[in-house]
Amino acid sequence: MFKIIVIFTKTMAGLIILATGLRGIDLLMVKAENARQENVIQSNVEVADNKDNSISELESNKQENNNSNVETNSNKLEQQKPVSNTNKPVETKTQSNAIKESIKEEPKVNVNENNNTQNINTNNQPKEEKQNAVQQPQEKQEEKNETKQEVVQQPVREVRRNDEMIQKIKNYISTHETERMKKYGYSFVVDPEVVKITHPFTYSEFNMNSCLNRTGEYRIYAQDYYYNGKYVETQCFVY
Repeated sequence: MFKIIVIFTKTMAGLIILATGLRGIDLLMVKAENARQENVIQSNVEVADNKDNSISELESNKQENNNSNVETNSNKLEQQKPVSNTNKPVETKTQSNAIKESIKEEPKVNVNENNNTQNINTNNQPKEEKQNAVQQPQEKQEEKNETKQEVVQQPVREVRRNDEMIQKIKNYISTHETERMKKYGYSFVVDPEVVKITHPFTYSEFNMNSCLNRTGEYRIYAQDYYYNGKYVETQCFVY
């Protein structure tokens, strides 16, 4: 038990010593910071004093320069004062002559400018008239060319009745009769309106063979097709 008490007292003493040491270190740090702040304040005060001194020196130099300028200006004015009266009428004469010469010269310049503008206008007028005269025939030629193109672009389609082909269709059908055609009979009618109700075909045995074995009325027609005056084909119709 005695050993425990001794150990406890030693630890407590050690802790007290550490606490006092740390407290002392804190106090030293605080003192150092205060001393540092005092040094900074003193340096700022010195800088401010230096600025005030420099400003006062600058102001004094400005005042001295102003005084020197005033003195030099006054000396110059005093030097310029003694001027003889004999030169005054000469100056007035020369000034009046210069004014009269300037008055005389000004209208000349204006007249020349007006003449130049008139000449420019007169020179430009015939050029513009020539350009207009050249443009008018060009426009007329362009209009003629456009009308010609329109006439050419419009295609001319023409159909003409072909009686020879109509007879040829009749002959083929009548010479290729089927038993049904013979039994029930048939007839031919040339009808131009058939072109509106059936499709055209070119004459051939294959195409004509499809028209056989019918009874009743054969409506037939044939025409030649022309495009811009040129023959294109012969169209056959059977319905």
